[in-house]
Amino acid sequence: MPGSTPIYGFPYPDPSDLVANYPALGQQLAEDIEDVLPTLGGLVPVAPTSIANSGGSASVTSFTTTFSAVTSLSLNGVFTSSFQNYRIVVSGQASASPAQIRFRMRVAGSDNSSAAYTIRRQYNGGFANYTNETSLWSLEMYPVASQMQSIDVTNPAVATLTGATSVGTVFVSATNPQDWNFWGVHNVGTAYDGITFFPNTGNMTGTISVYGYKK
Repeated sequence: MPGSTPIYGFPYPDPSDLVANYPALGQQLAEDIEDVLPTLGGLVPVAPTSIANSGGSASVTSFTTTFSAVTSLSLNGVFTSSFQNYRIVVSGQASASPAQIRFRMRVAGSDNSSAAYTIRRQYNGGFANYTNETSLWSLEMYPVASQMQSIDVTNPAVATLTGATSVGTVFVSATNPQDWNFWGVHNVGTAYDGITFFPNTGNMTGTISVYGYKK
């Protein structure tokens, strides 16, 4: 009979086990680890059920969406009741200089583009407030280097206001990094399951990964 670990009960072979038993034990161990990882807390990778893009190309591999020369990118089915809070990591560059990378909340394959977004942003030491916007600004991208942004989204899949905070670095050039931070809210009490990113000009290329905060 195989042995098992004392805390999670992961199986392992005893010296007396037959070689023929090893494949089944290995499969059981892999499945047990995969089942227990989401219960350990921290960030859990989330894959969209589907994606849609305008222009260029996009695909999903191992929870990461890779896109090239798109004018918009939608992630569907990425927010669920499994998590209250999410982190979205965006990396890439734009064809225009600069391009504001914006996003809208999305449900059942449709964006909410109503004038219900409020933004406060800090850019290179300055502050600005925007109300009644039709989207939130996540960052700016330039054709040089690769911009990096992490966005925390609160309550997207709950029928209440959706909040977002973000910090990142903008490379105006390879030797000119600038800070870019924002705080935003979507003032509509709807449960959303998706999100759409798009530049206000040109197209964008890069990757997006989504993680749920496990309590």
